[in-house]
Amino acid sequence: MLQDMVLAAVTKVQTACQGKGIIVSCDNLAEKFLKQRLFGDCIRLQKILSDFLFASVKFCPVGGSVAISS
Repeated sequence: MLQDMVLAAVTKVQTACQGKGIIVSCDNLAEKFLKQRLFGDCIRLQKILSDFLFASVKFCPVGGSVAISS
């Protein structure tokens, strides 16, 4: 499910953010969105999302935040 992929990617990125004081959140994701099924390589899709989040964190100022929303 999409929910598992998003939460795994966010968890992976959050550990890297602790040193910069950056908060990564996905609180505003709609329940309907999270229950969607994805067809594809789950590992690759998670890697793409993680790479996107890491790039967002890289250019985020210290103490900033990155939010995922639907």
